[in-house]
Amino acid sequence: MWKNNITATAMKRICIAIAALPLLAYAGQPQWRADSRSDADDLRKEIAATPEKSGGIYFAYPVTADDEVTVPEGFEPVFLTHYGRHGSRWCLKDYQYAMADSVFAFLQRTGNLTPLGLDVQQRLLRIGQHAKGHAGELSPLGERQHKAIASRMAARFPSLFADSTRVEARSSQVPRCIMSMAAFTERLKEINPSLKVQRHATPGDMEFIAYDSPDAYTIGSRDAPWRRMERQMRDSLIDPTRLLASLMVNPAAATDSLIAAVASTYSSKKAPGKEKKDAPRLNGRQMQQQLMKVLHDIAVDIQDVDGLEDVTLLDLFTPEECFNLWQMLNLDMYYRHANAEGNGQAGMNSARHMLQRLITVADTALAQPGKPEVPVQLHFGHDTHLIRLLALMEVEGCSRSEGNPARYCEAWQDFRVSPMAANLQVVFFRNPQGRVLTLLRHNEQNVSLPIPNAKEGAPFYEWTALRKYLVSKL
Repeated sequence: MWKNNITATAMKRICIAIAALPLLAYAGQPQWRADSRSDADDLRKEIAATPEKSGGIYFAYPVTADDEVTVPEGFEPVFLTHYGRHGSRWCLKDYQYAMADSVFAFLQRTGNLTPLGLDVQQRLLRIGQHAKGHAGELSPLGERQHKAIASRMAARFPSLFADSTRVEARSSQVPRCIMSMAAFTERLKEINPSLKVQRHATPGDMEFIAYDSPDAYTIGSRDAPWRRMERQMRDSLIDPTRLLASLMVNPAAATDSLIAAVASTYSSKKAPGKEKKDAPRLNGRQMQQQLMKVLHDIAVDIQDVDGLEDVTLLDLFTPEECFNLWQMLNLDMYYRHANAEGNGQAGMNSARHMLQRLITVADTALAQPGKPEVPVQLHFGHDTHLIRLLALMEVEGCSRSEGNPARYCEAWQDFRVSPMAANLQVVFFRNPQGRVLTLLRHNEQNVSLPIPNAKEGAPFYEWTALRKYLVSKL
């Protein structure tokens, strides 16, 4: 048997932190869940109401209050492990801003912009200046998201963050993940300065935090067989005619400039040692679709940064266009990383390394009597690797299998599974007799797996049964 050693000073700090989080009072609000299959018409309405969701994985973290946890009598939290996606960021590539800039500059010089097109050009210039030098970088909003999640975690499980508890945090080597880890752990230290926090961002950790198997690389290649299906879906869903007609006096005459702009973007010089990327072989229609996509990428990323609250590009798209653009984003993420029929589970199988890590750190912690030496293990990575882990574990709503591409969107929605700062928390509770219960939380909501709950009922699982289930996934 052990004691819950929370000093008066530590408890005071935690109480102050809780008081600073009024949103916790609304933990009973409708949950942000992915537990039931969606209807396409309902999704259309949902995205029309919140077009930012059409960005899929660009959707800013929507959770402001975590799910309630009523711990069974006699049990106390002893260990927590976590995988968190980095927070909100700018668009990944400079070309997503530069290509639109170059195209619109050419169209202006040739007198081929409508009044709306000229207005959009000015918006793009402002957005491009705002994003200059920040491509792929964590935004201040992304930092705040992780600080808020850390605050709620510490408030929900205060005994795990009491006194001089050790917290180990490991990150992907990508800067936006390192910055997310820094924001998260900084907030924990603000709540309790006596915490002993160790941070790591090393090559060895990438073998579980961000592992890509050869099969995952193959399925992501441009010439993978499934890309034919993707092209067919794109041609049936993405029609740029209306949008370009609203921006250009003569869209047909702009095709050559679109081809030149994209070709020059993809054939730009690479750093020494980097393979030069060939210009994509796209026809005029595909080039127009590409411009539409880039404009939409920029539009949906505005929600992820500060300083552009009075700028929008989403008004350029109809609700149906937003829905269809999202379907294509969702299709790519679902087929490559989740449980779409026919994908050979290539992405999911890459997550075995992270799942093995989860089991190993839990075994190490639970083998120690009383409070483990390291009661909290945090991991910070990327959307794709979290998507794979959730699908492999069959977390509710994250692993449905669908074979009809037209219905992928009904089975699985990327903006629910992995918005910016998405996370999986696995919390372990033990009683004086040594029995261990486990709780899983996806985006701070209690979630289920396809195995029986412990006798105490949902949302808890007997660790012995859960461990056996997870090992079977390896």
